[in-house]
Amino acid sequence: MKNEEKNQLKLFNQLKLLVSRGIHHPVIGKLIVVSLIFLSLAVLDLSLGSPRLLSKPRELMSSFIHDDTDTANNTPSETQENPTRWWDEAHLSLYEENMMQTLIDREYTGKLAFKATRRARRLNSKGNCLRAVKFSLLEVLKELNSGNTFLDPDLLSCDPGKHPYSYHAAVSAEHFRKWAADNPLSLFKELHLADVSHVPGIKIEEGFILVYEKSQYGFHNRYGHIEVVTNTHPLTACSDHCRKIKTYRKPSLILAPVKNYAPLYTFNDASKKLTSEHSS
Repeated sequence: MKNEEKNQLKLFNQLKLLVSRGIHHPVIGKLIVVSLIFLSLAVLDLSLGSPRLLSKPRELMSSFIHDDTDTANNTPSETQENPTRWWDEAHLSLYEENMMQTLIDREYTGKLAFKATRRARRLNSKGNCLRAVKFSLLEVLKELNSGNTFLDPDLLSCDPGKHPYSYHAAVSAEHFRKWAADNPLSLFKELHLADVSHVPGIKIEEGFILVYEKSQYGFHNRYGHIEVVTNTHPLTACSDHCRKIKTYRKPSLILAPVKNYAPLYTFNDASKKLTSEHSS
């Protein structure tokens, strides 16, 4: 092995050791995660056409390089006691105050809520929730001339390394939920939808799709349930029938029609990993 290769290997090992030790440090750990976020956004910006989100990188970075310890009494701050809180606040500060609102496709949500209401009134049945939502989506995507206009869920594409026939997304709401959860990039590419259930403080809006896991909150123990929010006051959701939701309980997935998925993809992927690390 040449001396240059030995030096590169030595440097790599030193960097790996530094990252493994620094990730648990209250300040260095934040800087490492923020650097990874910047890198992820840069890559996604090239692949998905993201707008330039990081207009003030110097101000953003300075917000992380502060001591999380109260120097007056040398006690940990609230962010140290709750390590996931600083992640939520830090990541959301990457965007302008109304960035989440600008990502929502209002034309899409309005049309989908209208189509779902009309179809539910026409069907007024039970047992065909996915079929009803599928045809509502099909009508909207045709009008908007975007996404998959044929919309056979069994032929929806999957993210790299996965195959449509391992999901059979057309069988039931539960099958569709698994496909949507495991294939976020294809979910946006095919249907212009994104899971926003991990975005802190997200408010349910008309046109959002609620997907419930099997047996969740008393829904079918094999097929689950899927519905479109058609009204927020009172909260109403429709599929093959409409129902008023007296007490809202968070579903497994909250799918929102969006214009751009890059920032949400970065947030969802990283926040899930962080939550998994702290729960283990």
